[in-house]
Amino acid sequence: MNKIKEALELKYKYEIKKYKVDINNYFTSSVGVADHPSIVDTVDGLIEQLAAAEEKLATLEILDEPNE
Repeated sequence: MNKIKEALELKYKYEIKKYKVDINNYFTSSVGVADHPSIVDTVDGLIEQLAAAEEKLATLEILDEPNE
């Protein structure tokens, strides 16, 4: 794998892990945060970001497959 693809893979895996931790934190400690008046909207945004990172990683893996 070339260096650019390797860097992108690491970036997407990091983002996936980060968003999962953040979402889990909201699920397990549902204390209101002053900066986040709508926790539901905040978590929804994190889920959107998680889905985007997962999709990017999946796309990168497809691009790394041999051409058919």
